[in-house]
Amino acid sequence: MTINDTLQRASLRLSVLEFRGKREYGLCIRHKEEVMGWRVLSAVISVLTFGKVSLLKKFWTTIGNVVYVPKRVDQNGKVFRFGDLPYEDYCTLSHELAHVKHFYNLGFPSVKGGKAVGVLLMLLLYFFVFFPVGLAYARYRFEREAYMAGLLAAHVIGLEIPQRMELAIRYCSTSPTYLWMWPFPQSVRRWFVAEFASRCRNTVLVPTDV
Repeated sequence: MTINDTLQRASLRLSVLEFRGKREYGLCIRHKEEVMGWRVLSAVISVLTFGKVSLLKKFWTTIGNVVYVPKRVDQNGKVFRFGDLPYEDYCTLSHELAHVKHFYNLGFPSVKGGKAVGVLLMLLLYFFVFFPVGLAYARYRFEREAYMAGLLAAHVIGLEIPQRMELAIRYCSTSPTYLWMWPFPQSVRRWFVAEFASRCRNTVLVPTDV
C-alpha cells in the first residue's frame, strides 16, 4: 500500500465516522478557544502540570456528544470544522467517539434529565475515582478504551502500531497529560498488548509502505 492509498483510506473512513457519529449521537465539534470555560481550565491545568500541558493548543476533549478541539487551519488558512476535518484526525476522532459512548452508557441522553446525569456521572468518575491524581482508576479505564479505539483505527488503515501503542501506554500510566492517572506501566502494557491481539485476531492487517 502506498502513502496515497493510506491517506485515501483514512479520509474515506473519517467521513464515514463523522457521519455515523452525527447520526447516532448528534455529534458536534467545537473549538476550545471559543469557550471561556476551556480557556480558564487550560490555565489551571497548565499550572498543575508546570506548564507541560496546554489544553487549548493540542488536546481534544469530549463532554457528552460535543468534541472540543484546538482551532487549526490548513496551509491556505482555512479553519477545519465539522464535515471537513483533515484525514489524520481519523484515529483521534475514533478515540473521542469512544468517550461519547461512555457518556451514553451513563445515561446521556436516554432517560429524563439524562444529559445532565450522564455528564455529571462521567465527570465524577473521571476525576474522583479513586483519586484526582496518581490513582485515577476510572479515568484509566475510560482512557485505555479510547486509546484502544484509536489503535484499532490505525490498524485498519494500515498505519504502524508499535510507536502508537507505546505512546498510549505512557499516556495511560506515567504521563502528566492525564495527571499520572495509573502509574503502573507494566500492568498497562500487558493490558494493551493482550487486548489489541484479542480484538485483532479476526482482522486482516492491512500492509503499509509508510
